Amino acid sequence: MKWIYLAGLLVLAAVLTAQLRRNPRLLPYAAFGLAMCPFLEARFHLTSAPISWAGWAGPVQGFEISLTDAFAVSMLLASKSARSPTLLKVALGLLVVAFAVSTISSGAHEESFFTGWQMLRTVIVYLAVTRACTTNKDTAQWLMNGLITGIAIQAVIVSYEIAATGRTQAGGWFGHQNNLGFATHFIAYPALACLLGGYYPKRMLLAVVSAVLIAFAGASRATIALMLLGMALTLVFSSLHKVNSRKMAVTGAAVIGLLAVSPLLYSALQRRTAEQRENSVEVRDNMKAAASLMIAEFPLGVGADRYVLVANLGGYSEKAGVPWNTGNRGAPVHNLYYLITTEMGWLGLGALIFLFVSAFLVAARAMRRVPAGFGGELAAGTAVTMIIVAVHANYEWIFMLHTNHTFFAISLGMAAAIYILARKAKRQVPPVGDSQSPFRNAAIDAPITA
Repeated sequence: MKWIYLAGLLVLAAVLTAQLRRNPRLLPYAAFGLAMCPFLEARFHLTSAPISWAGWAGPVQGFEISLTDAFAVSMLLASKSARSPTLLKVALGLLVVAFAVSTISSGAHEESFFTGWQMLRTVIVYLAVTRACTTNKDTAQWLMNGLITGIAIQAVIVSYEIAATGRTQAGGWFGHQNNLGFATHFIAYPALACLLGGYYPKRMLLAVVSAVLIAFAGASRATIALMLLGMALTLVFSSLHKVNSRKMAVTGAAVIGLLAVSPLLYSALQRRTAEQRENSVEVRDNMKAAASLMIAEFPLGVGADRYVLVANLGGYSEKAGVPWNTGNRGAPVHNLYYLITTEMGWLGLGALIFLFVSAFLVAARAMRRVPAGFGGELAAGTAVTMIIVAVHANYEWIFMLHTNHTFFAISLGMAAAIYILARKAKRQVPPVGDSQSPFRNAAIDAPITA
């Protein structure tokens, strides 16, 4: 059956590529589909794996090809080329070097190549989004439409799970509250920034409300605290992009709204007992202790996707006192920075940090360079997203899941496209008195509408 599905994906990619090349106006609709793919894959696992390690205790469980890949490849092949910012090229290059060094030094195990393949898939999504957004400026708007649709569906689902099933923590289609909460960061802050700017207020408000509901239903300390921080930072970054009396009034209302929902979100934490919270902290500390032992012995890394195997067979989890159960011994250390350093060495840690810094700088520069409008607000929110994701990674390993890689690639691609368009506009300065620009009459600088 998987081979039939794989053939279907290949046919879909070929047909979609042909259609998009004939009619580039369809790119925004393909972008909507791409943005919905992570949600659909989380629920229906729309993936074919020519090489499948279905039980493997690691984030990547085979050589996988998914619906996301079909959309991304089609958009990439049907779009015009675009030069990515140099910072991102360097960051991605460093990650490739770190991956190669750790893989070779650890013995080039097959499971490590699964991660390398996933990294390539992520880069393809990034390039597809960047090129599509610069080819058709309506693409960014439709990417946001797809993301908002997905998060709104999740808000309905988690609300039902809490109200009807009696769960203390709801994860929606993503299965676990931490994964869904992490994914929400990629949508909530760009949507809030666009809301503050007055762009598509109804749908952006829907995204913000949905994000708050998801945080409440998930009852994750990190998600709740970081969402409040992220929304506060969004108010600041949006104001840095553009300030007027209307935005100040909306910002004031947003501050009041954040203060109003804070007690509600805090009350969600009480659904977990004090003992559960304390045990969670203790286990996380034990996992970091195990990772530290591995890092000391393998400074070049044990190989991508091999943390759980080495931690258990090497006795590191036992030495660090990690409890013997599937939930703890079968999961990576709950800290992305420890995980990457363990698997890809100190070079991998440096590459990861440089990637997060570069992603933030590209979004921030786009925010500063682009004319006041939808694109600037989107860039402002994306800059905040990169900050919050980097902080949240200090408490979770789930950034390594393909769904979150896809969300990251979409966000980074939109920010890079806005930066590229702003740079082009600067080189093509219109005559004095000419108000036209590459952003005019396009969704990248869209009118205020629902």
